[in-house]
Amino acid sequence: MVGTGLSQRRSCNLTGIERATFRYQPKPEKRPEIRAKLKEIARLHPRFGVPWLTVLLRREFGSVNHKRVERLCREENLSLPRKRPKRKGRYLRILPAFPIQPNERWSRDFVHDRVINCRRVRILNIVDDYTRECVAAIADSSISGVRVKRLLEEIATWREMPNSIMSDNGPEFTSKAMLEWSNDS
Repeated sequence: MVGTGLSQRRSCNLTGIERATFRYQPKPEKRPEIRAKLKEIARLHPRFGVPWLTVLLRREFGSVNHKRVERLCREENLSLPRKRPKRKGRYLRILPAFPIQPNERWSRDFVHDRVINCRRVRILNIVDDYTRECVAAIADSSISGVRVKRLLEEIATWREMPNSIMSDNGPEFTSKAMLEWSNDS
């Protein structure tokens, strides 16, 4: 090093940088026309990101590395602003009133699990929302809408049905069999 009395090797060891890094001299750009064309394309198509810009440059110049295009876009400050997430619905969600007596409202939903041999097991739970009592639960590898309808008809033989039954919009609850059951009862 000039003026310090230390060798280049010793100076690099003390500062913790590699000698190759210290000696590095940036090379002039091999094809400056790529940078100029990139600026032109970005000006004409301001919503194009790096992948599209790379495709357009490859059409004109042949083989152009996408990492080079990314670097040039960074240097020229051509990157697009980050996409903002879409706003969720602005409607007010109205929750149903909590039941004030047993058998006023039931909830039904599926619970999933896997057994030791990796087979899927589904359990349909029907719960009284007021007492938190499990009215019924069936477990099987596959439970169709017809099976859910049959279970609800069976429960109706030994227990009074509630005023309402809450469920999600799963395929078993939106099937034709469930639609028929809700119209019949």
